[in-house]
Amino acid sequence: VVLPGTVHAIIGENGSGKSTLVKILTGVVRPDAGTIALDGRPTRFATLPDARRAGIATTFQEILVLEDLTLLDNLWLGQDDLFRFRIPAARRRPEAEDVMRELTGNVPDLRTRVADLDLGTRQAAVIARSLLLKPRLLILDEATAALDISIRDRLFAAVRRRVADGLAVLFITHKMDEIAALADTVTVLRSGDSVATLPVAEATP
Repeated sequence: VVLPGTVHAIIGENGSGKSTLVKILTGVVRPDAGTIALDGRPTRFATLPDARRAGIATTFQEILVLEDLTLLDNLWLGQDDLFRFRIPAARRRPEAEDVMRELTGNVPDLRTRVADLDLGTRQAAVIARSLLLKPRLLILDEATAALDISIRDRLFAAVRRRVADGLAVLFITHKMDEIAALADTVTVLRSGDSVATLPVAEATP
């Protein structure tokens, strides 16, 4: 159970089912069994856009950008219709600048092609894209792997601020120090099964 206002970490060795769980929650993979409940009501998402419409935003461990597009266009990727902007022009630039400043400490030129950005800034842009959705549930699937320490710490601060306002976060990482720094609860997966869930304060590495 991932509660509003909390960060729930999922850990386990490679092959334990972490990424498959995320893909089920976001409609990328159809589950063979089990139930997903949102607000206590059973639900199932057929596609990633279905999950997004329900308020679920996901940053996968892959850096999913379109390198020939500008940073601004990448930040709003997926939120527009095919032939028109759904996000008003008056909101696009200032909101993008705010979230990039929050994550990186400065505002890269939003007209820059993503291909010309360093790896950490590209990953920050992918995370920023999820934050711009203003989700109810934010899933970070090893999203810190390509971040330097300063951006990672800024991300954690940004997450904490949103958690204080009621955001629920599902946080997947292999790094014990990150769990201690950010998570409230941790669930351990092994071979596709949940073998333990406990408060982080009661867990040892």
